[in-house]
Amino acid sequence: MEVVVVAPGVTPVDAVQPVPRSGHQRARAGSRIHAPSVPGLGLVTAVVSVAMRLGIAHHLGWAVAVTASADHRVVDRRRLELIEPGLPIAPVEHEAQLLDDAAATAVVTAVRSSAVTATSAALDQLAAALPEPIVSMSLRYWPADFPDDIAAQRRPPYQASADSVMYRQVLAELAHARGWALHLYDARVVVSQATRALGVRADEVLSGPAALLGPPWTRDHRMALAAAIMAG
Repeated sequence: MEVVVVAPGVTPVDAVQPVPRSGHQRARAGSRIHAPSVPGLGLVTAVVSVAMRLGIAHHLGWAVAVTASADHRVVDRRRLELIEPGLPIAPVEHEAQLLDDAAATAVVTAVRSSAVTATSAALDQLAAALPEPIVSMSLRYWPADFPDDIAAQRRPPYQASADSVMYRQVLAELAHARGWALHLYDARVVVSQATRALGVRADEVLSGPAALLGPPWTRDHRMALAAAIMAG
């Protein structure tokens, strides 16, 4: 899997030399930085995609998804369910705290399995509704050294963010399985980065969908769209 991380001071360059791959087009990025490893995938390098891009603003158990074309037109916006009904949405921070390590691991593993099932179905439904294939997914960045071990995750300083990271890692793995490039963004700065990149078009692109599409068009939608824009 190939990943581009847009952090403060890092801006992707325009795509060059498109290379066809299973109906998609990808291009080399001008600079590379280390990204967090996804379990089983390892460290990966930068890529800039040139077609349909998906931006995700996730929460515990659900996410706002905005899909944009190469010219930054919003093609789809929707809520994605990231876990099946009836299961705890934050098992590490809550349920696992009352259990021993073995029992906690069993609970978190079951929740993660459900997240894979629900998120996979949601992404398949989204992809089927689009006029063109998705080539990239943008997710909020997580630390490269975040532990995989549940026993470590359920203790400070990790327990407050472990569940959020789990959803991002599931999304990342599913993007990889679908051949989508992965872009990781800093939620604190991605909108300002996109605003600078868009120049005079910024207000039209980032706020215009509120009038064109009607509600909802929230801060999450703007952030997801900005992240999709910065992937290219």
